[in-house]
Amino acid sequence: ALKSWWPRPQAWKLSGLNTGYWSSDAEQWYQRHLEKIRSGEATIMTNNEWRPAIKFNKEAA
Repeated sequence: ALKSWWPRPQAWKLSGLNTGYWSSDAEQWYQRHLEKIRSGEATIMTNNEWRPAIKFNKEAA
């Protein structure tokens, strides 16, 4: 399976961060995730792993 540091387009599309424009919430998530990558805390994930990892954003919206 293809793995990525970032959610694939389909996973992003289904997340609550997909509001049709780049929101301040999306920017905050991006900056936090980028810092996790830089610090070695992030893991490379498949699309199936990304979906639940960013799904909470939709429920919180």
